[in-house]
Amino acid sequence: MDGRFPAHPRAHQTPSRVTLRTRRGNPIPVGPPHALSPVSFASRMRTPMLLMHGAEDTNVPLGQAEYLHRALQHFDVPHEYVVYPREGHSIRERGHQFDVLHRTRAWFGRWLC
Repeated sequence: MDGRFPAHPRAHQTPSRVTLRTRRGNPIPVGPPHALSPVSFASRMRTPMLLMHGAEDTNVPLGQAEYLHRALQHFDVPHEYVVYPREGHSIRERGHQFDVLHRTRAWFGRWLC
């Protein structure tokens, strides 16, 4: 492996620079959009990760979580990837909320003990 993961197929559709703004509206230039994406750092990730994502998330498209999941697999980073059907950016269904709690507790029990 050469430490790289293939570029996202839609990467060319993003602007060349991203500008974030502070709460007061002052610009914070941060460089190209891929510089903000966790997938850009996947080759350097070593900490186990728990990825939980709502299938209907409109803030962070499911494809981005899937892409990070594949990158973590590619670089053999220990992780667990869960997609909750019918959920958006927040997990609202009671059964899914219980699953998040149990899964998170088990995750910390596994990796912190």
